[in-house]
Parts: sequence; structure tokens; C-alpha cells
Amino acid sequence: MSDPYAPPGSRREPDRDQDAREGGGGWRPPGAPAPRPGAHDAPRGGSHGGSHRGAGPGHPPPGRTPPDPAGALRTARLGLRFLLLVLAGLVAMSLPWPWSLGALGFLLAGGVVGVIALVVAAQAHLRASQLVALSIGLAMTGVIIVLQLASLVVWQPTAERDQCRRTAVTDTSLRACDTTYREQLRSFSFLPPTSG
Repeated sequence: MSDPYAPPGSRREPDRDQDAREGGGGWRPPGAPAPRPGAHDAPRGGSHGGSHRGAGPGHPPPGRTPPDPAGALRTARLGLRFLLLVLAGLVAMSLPWPWSLGALGFLLAGGVVGVIALVVAAQAHLRASQLVALSIGLAMTGVIIVLQLASLVVWQPTAERDQCRRTAVTDTSLRACDTTYREQLRSFSFLPPTSG
């Protein structure tokens, strides 16, 4: 602010610092053109003002590795193959002997693919729910494989029972086939006794 009591020509110059704080771009001599708005304005907070702030939408939380898109895609493909192989094994189990032996091949192949899918999912840093789902599927496949391996031990009684049921024409004959089958299974010590 100029001094009204000062003699002419000795008025104080405007406060340059105040002019700079008000966005005037500093002191200008009389008659100089005003600078364009925003021409020399630097972004507030500096050029690195937002680089250390928290993660915005779509970014993983701090401390967690983001999922690998390529690994997620490969896991999805392996998971689909694993599901198809297990389903093929379950369908093959319903076939008559000895075609039902093909179920073991499908289930073993599915188990291998499932293990690979689980490893790829862990390396791709996928969500824990996906890892748990694959682990449950592998556990169920392992149980079915054990049951199929147990059926190989009793393959001869099973084949005879299937042959008997194919030739049976009455309910009494079917029951006789099942009774004979249970009697044959009792010879295996690792199997629990069956009720007649």
C-alpha cells in the first residue's frame, strides 16, 4: 500500500512478495503485459505430490502382490481341463466292466492337471478362495482315485457280478448275483463284513 503523505515520485513499490503470493507472477514494470493465466503455474504439491499417496480404485492394497493376468488366464484354462477330465472319469465309472477301468485314467490325468493348476494359481498370486476351490477339487479327486484303485483289487468278483446281472431276467436272479458278490468280497480281509 502506498504512503499518501510521501512526496510525488517517492511512493513505495508494491510488495513483490505479496504480489507473488497472490498469483501475479512477481513484480512487473509499468506497461508490461500481464502473463497468461496458468502459463507458469506449477501444479500444487509439486510434480511428485501424488506419487506417495494411497492406492486409488483398482489398485491392490499395500503389501499384496497384484495378480498376474497371464497366470490367471492359464489357471482358468487348466481348471477347465481339470473339471472336464474329472467329469469324464465319473461318467466312465458308470460303464460296465471292464470299460469302467477307463475312469482311473481320466481321474489320474485330471489329478495331474489339477496339481499344475494349483501351482500356477499360487505363482500368479490369485485370491485365496480360488486356491481353496482347487484344493477341494483335488481332495475329492484323490478320494475317487483311491476307491477306483480298491476296485482293481476285487476286479474278478466285480466282473462276475456284472456278467451275472447282464444275464439275469428276474429280480430273484439279480438278488442272487448280489448275494454271491458279497460272499466273494468277504474273502478279502481288508474289507468289513457285509450283512446278508
